[in-house]
Amino acid sequence: MATQNKQKTASQQVTPAMIAAAVILLVIVISFYGYKTLRGYQPEAAPVSAEKKADSDWLVQKANESQGVMSKLSKDDQEKLQTITKGYGGMSLSQVYASQQKK
Repeated sequence: MATQNKQKTASQQVTPAMIAAAVILLVIVISFYGYKTLRGYQPEAAPVSAEKKADSDWLVQKANESQGVMSKLSKDDQEKLQTITKGYGGMSLSQVYASQQKK
């Protein structure tokens, strides 16, 4: 019985061709992943909706009007700003104003 376990049949042996095929497949997969990663693969960006564009334009307008200071806005504008920016109104307003000043 012990001698039967040590003997391998032809179907259990791994041939050099099988090893070569596995290595080639591995190289192809790694190369494709590396190409996508290192070449800066970027999927197409989703188009901006009209509502988002209007909100962005409104934010730029209010940033210029208030010079990036949230306390200079009316209460209604502050509430709308907080809603649009999900609570990051002051930071967004100052960043937009700063970016507008660089132009």
